[in-house]
Amino acid sequence: MSTVDDDLTFARMMLNRGQVDGVRILSRTSIELMTTDHMPEDSDRRFFINENFWRGAGFGFGVKVATDRFNLGPSVGSF
Repeated sequence: MSTVDDDLTFARMMLNRGQVDGVRILSRTSIELMTTDHMPEDSDRRFFINENFWRGAGFGFGVKVATDRFNLGPSVGSF
C-alpha cells in the first residue's frame, strides 16, 4: 500500500534515472537493469490477460518494457 504522492515520486525517480529532488535513490545501473528486457526470446510466453500481452514487450526487474520485436505499442524502451 502506498499513496499517490509516493507513486508519483517513484515514477519521477525512474524517469530521472534513479534521482529525485536532487537525491540519488538508485544507481543508474539499477535503473538500467529494471528497465531492460530480461526475458529470453524462446521463453514460454503463455496466454496472460489477453493474446497481445507479450506483443512487443518483455520484462525488466519489476516493470514491463517495450521492445522492438514487433514494432508495436509504445516507443522502444518505454516501461
